[in-house]
Order: sequence, then C-alpha cells, then structure tokens
Amino acid sequence: MKTDDILTFLSTAPDEIRPWAEEQRQRLLHPESGVKPTRFQRLTSTWGKPLLMAAVIAAVVFGVYYIGKPPAEPVDTAAPPAMGEAAKQQVDVARMAELTAQVEADPSDIDARLELGVLLMGAGDPEGAEEQWVAVTELDSQRIEPWYNLGFLYLSRQPADEAKAREAWEKVLEIDPDFPQAEVIKNHMPGG
Repeated sequence: MKTDDILTFLSTAPDEIRPWAEEQRQRLLHPESGVKPTRFQRLTSTWGKPLLMAAVIAAVVFGVYYIGKPPAEPVDTAAPPAMGEAAKQQVDVARMAELTAQVEADPSDIDARLELGVLLMGAGDPEGAEEQWVAVTELDSQRIEPWYNLGFLYLSRQPADEAKAREAWEKVLEIDPDFPQAEVIKNHMPGG
C-alpha cells in the first residue's frame, strides 16, 4: 500500500478516531519531526522488554517442570482390585478385630462372619474368607451371600477352581432364581 493511499484513508477517518488518525497522518508526513509517542508506545517501550523476559522465564520454568514430571500411571478400570500390600493397607483393621471377637464370642453370628469374610478377602486372605463363608453355609444353607461370594473366590484362585465356583453359583440360583445378580452369575459361570 502506498503512503498516498494511507494518507487518503486516514483523512476519511470517523470523528471518534480523528485525533489518532491525524497523529498517524503527521507521522507519515513528517517522520523525524519528533511526534510525541502515544501512551501505548511509551508503556510498551518502558515495560515491554521486562514483561517479555518475565514471560519467557516463566515459560522456561514451566517447561522444565513439565518435562521433568514423571509420567502418569495409566488407570486400568477393567482390572479387579489388587489383593497385595496396597489392598491390605486399606482394610479397616479395627473393624476386622471387632468382628473376629464377635465370631469368637458367638460362632453362630452369621452377619459378623459374612462381613469378616469380605474384610479378609480385601486384606488378601482368601483362605480366611473361605473359612468364614463356608461356616455361614453350614449355619444356614439357604443364605445366598456366602454362596455368591464363594463363587467369585473360587474363580479368583490360581488356577481357578471352576467346579467349586459352578457348584456355589448353582446353589445361589437354586435358592433364588430371581436373584438380582443372576445375570452376573450366568455371565461368569465357568463352562456355561
């Protein structure tokens, strides 16, 4: 664009920006005449370089931090909870002790045995859980919860005890064919 075209354009500026347009016109016509710099020009010449340097430093610091950060652990939502040390630490030890005392005081306390079995399984003690749930089936063979839990326990073993899992879950379906978790059982039942 030629200077004459710019001057023509600036002379047609609306009234709201006429002072600015006139200032720009004067700059084009008399570049060395010492036209007073605008407030923005004065501000950027005073603070522009320090602000730019601060932004660059902040970007470098952030970049070093971000690059040095260890990668995030992928979360495997399909995997069952681990039965290792981390799971053991999450168990309510006080509640487990309380339930153990209840069972020792009253071995026929079915609810205490069921809950204790769940806590033992969560603590990585499947044998202890099995002991509690089998005891419940002996106390009340029509109780669904221990049979349901035993089915999963038997499948979680290495190698899985598919025969015992099938037997436990068939008992659940025999007791209550309309059990809310019947579909889960049918989907997980081995050999079916």
